[in-house]
Amino acid sequence: VPGGLPTEALIAQVIVAKFGDHLPFYRQAEIYARQGIQLDRATLGNWAGRACFHLKPIADQMRGHLAAAERLFMDETTAPVLDPGRGKVKKGFFWAIASDDRGHGGQGPPIVLFHYAPGRGGEHAERFLQGFGGQFLQVDAYEGYDRLTRLERPQGPWLLVHCWSHLRRRFVKLARNTKSPIAEAAVRQIATLYAVEATVRGMTPQARLAARQQYSTPIIAALKPWFEKQLSMISSGSKLAEDIRYGLAHWEGLTRFLG
Repeated sequence: VPGGLPTEALIAQVIVAKFGDHLPFYRQAEIYARQGIQLDRATLGNWAGRACFHLKPIADQMRGHLAAAERLFMDETTAPVLDPGRGKVKKGFFWAIASDDRGHGGQGPPIVLFHYAPGRGGEHAERFLQGFGGQFLQVDAYEGYDRLTRLERPQGPWLLVHCWSHLRRRFVKLARNTKSPIAEAAVRQIATLYAVEATVRGMTPQARLAARQQYSTPIIAALKPWFEKQLSMISSGSKLAEDIRYGLAHWEGLTRFLG
């Protein structure tokens, strides 16, 4: 900071408190005031802005690593944003793009980048992923990601990989709340897939693929007709039917891990 007194350590403290601990600048200013240090929140904001400018090359380097990754994870979550003049906050969204293959024998660095957007529409995901060369995108079942499967890219459209944890938690909740034997059976069958993964975690992609094709493929082959049979025997308006339809509607993404 030209002509300024703060050390790099103090500026790091300010931006970690702001973005990591969610302490607004006015609260930080009050904390410093209790220690006899008068710092206007505009000054703290100026420091943070300058720090972000100097950190941008690091973010660009991280983005370059992510852009070269074959498989990415993406998710979004709400973020309260000050709305001056209204005396309240409005809803914004943080979008996370991550790559972490440490649990799968990967050698690349774990990386997560956050982007802010005023909304949750799929157009934001498309914008944040511009220039990325990956093929597989691990996401939840939010329909906003569907537009990525229709993009014209040199690598072809994104292939969505859906998450078994999202499906499993539905049946876990049902089994806990309703004691449904069908929900309990679904949890047990999904557990067999988890058991296969536990035996190959950290191994090479070739070893994991071989185990999935040998052990997980027969489980999946039996699970889908089992779901369809249960669906035909229960009330179509029940929560159980809704959860089974959720799984069947995303079956392609749920089973993409087999290949």
